[in-house]
Amino acid sequence: MIRQATEKDLYGLLAIYNEAILNTTATYDYQPQTIEERKL
Repeated sequence: MIRQATEKDLYGLLAIYNEAILNTTATYDYQPQTIEERKL
């Protein structure tokens, strides 16, 4: 089932994104982000 993400999903989404930053070329970010940065 596909649903809208909620704030409760933020930590899991951040883990996926930070893994992509460190191990792929899928993003132009170079440093893992913090939860505070993602909430902006």
